Amino acid sequence: MQSLETQYISLFRSLVLNTSLRNEIPLIKKEYTTPLFWDFLAWNRIIPLLYHRISQQNLKESFPEAFMVRLKALQQKSILHSLQMEGVIKEVISLLRKENIQPFLLKGIALAFAVYENPALRPMLDIDLLFTGDGQMRAHEILKAKGSRDMYAQESKHTMGLWQHIPPVQYKNVIIELHSHIAAAYEPGFLPLEQVVENPDIITMGEHSCFALNPEMQVYHLLTHMHKHVLSRYSRLIWLADLHLYLTRHQHTFDWNKFWKLAETTGLTPCFEKYLRLLKNVLNTQLPISENDEHYAEEFLGICRRIVAGENTIGTMGMMKKLVTTRQKILFLKGKLFPSVEYVKRKFNIKNRNKAIMYYSVLYMEYLRKLFKT
Repeated sequence: MQSLETQYISLFRSLVLNTSLRNEIPLIKKEYTTPLFWDFLAWNRIIPLLYHRISQQNLKESFPEAFMVRLKALQQKSILHSLQMEGVIKEVISLLRKENIQPFLLKGIALAFAVYENPALRPMLDIDLLFTGDGQMRAHEILKAKGSRDMYAQESKHTMGLWQHIPPVQYKNVIIELHSHIAAAYEPGFLPLEQVVENPDIITMGEHSCFALNPEMQVYHLLTHMHKHVLSRYSRLIWLADLHLYLTRHQHTFDWNKFWKLAETTGLTPCFEKYLRLLKNVLNTQLPISENDEHYAEEFLGICRRIVAGENTIGTMGMMKKLVTTRQKILFLKGKLFPSVEYVKRKFNIKNRNKAIMYYSVLYMEYLRKLFKT
């Protein structure tokens, strides 16, 4: 008798690999009346993929009418949101190009147009853009002039303590994160930005051609992003789909030696090996890596089924326990104790750099209050 976790993994595998859903019909008929089932689909962002596969395989009549009515309503809502985000990113790209600013597309927005059959199959919470030089701050001023507003931790918990981007902006009801670097699992500074953006890939988005990270850096970034969230005890299955589709697309040209050098440089080889074994086990991805780890697949699904409102906040000591090497711990503490002046300016809504420096004392007072809070 298969466990429920194993059955959920089987459903996810069928959606990504586009194998017959007939074997999944009994599970869906049994589970669709439970809140857990719909939370699972929404949290892991696979509602559009499920509806699309059912339509592709002409299976609508095989499912209860109540299930299809609800699934279709959620699908239409997701498509409207995706179309809104697509319209906004195209407008933002046009605005920035007029000022000779060429951002890199990161994570979901890059993958939606690069590896999915239709961008609407890859739902997103926000849009991530990476800038070189002074592009980040110039882009921020341009979007502010067009009516965007900054979002802070009170509104969006995942903005706290991040060193690689300023607080997100909300532009036409779409959240956009303006990055000056990419996260490396709480290890700021490991990879120079010049190395991150070298030999960029090109993604076509309608009439626009946009920069994206080169394949090896793209996979590195996706895995560090996954690892950061797993440390916080939550993840999403769509991130496995991203990796599978991307690596399958680039399987004949992907430079594994280059990729493993990146992992070794930043001390993330063991973590990456674990997630790639998971990928091989769940989606049968063709990878030059050792045997599968079936036990971790169920553990990972448990994380993906843990529905939370936002990133589970981890205290400094909690994160120190999760980081493995001394170098990781030192760099994490450095980022916490000595955040950038731009971060302080944004946190306290200060425009003057010299005045912002004075606010470090206020920041450290906040740290002390948290330290002695009972």
